[in-house]
Amino acid sequence: SRLSYDGPVNKVFSGVLHTLNLGDFSFFALGHLIKASVNQRSIKPLSSSVSGPVGILAFTEMSMAGGFWQIINLMAAIALALAIVNVLPIPAADGGRLVFVLYEAVSHKRVPVKFEQRVNTFGFYFLIILLVLVTYKDIVQFKDILF
Repeated sequence: SRLSYDGPVNKVFSGVLHTLNLGDFSFFALGHLIKASVNQRSIKPLSSSVSGPVGILAFTEMSMAGGFWQIINLMAAIALALAIVNVLPIPAADGGRLVFVLYEAVSHKRVPVKFEQRVNTFGFYFLIILLVLVTYKDIVQFKDILF
């Protein structure tokens, strides 16, 4: 079905409403993928649904055939996806930092600096390894489109 924004108020806020709807759907879909991976005891449902820089390049190549507005929609989707990933409670990302800030606000105690450094170092290495794995998956998956 197609969304319709009738009336001046809906038209003014349609961009914000669409972004909120897409963000809500993205969180729901991510939760569903994680749940499916846990239930199947396999990383495949989640890994088949993520892409890194190589995947973004492939999607850009495919979107170019759709014209200017397709590229604009892809850019908006990428920006929203980055915002969502950034607030996830992953150490070394903003969401990980938010966890420490919330802990300090609730407990009124500072997290030991050494502990925070170790958690962030682990998170950093985790993100680097994840980037390498996702990039390899994207190269294999999109080799026909890019090469």
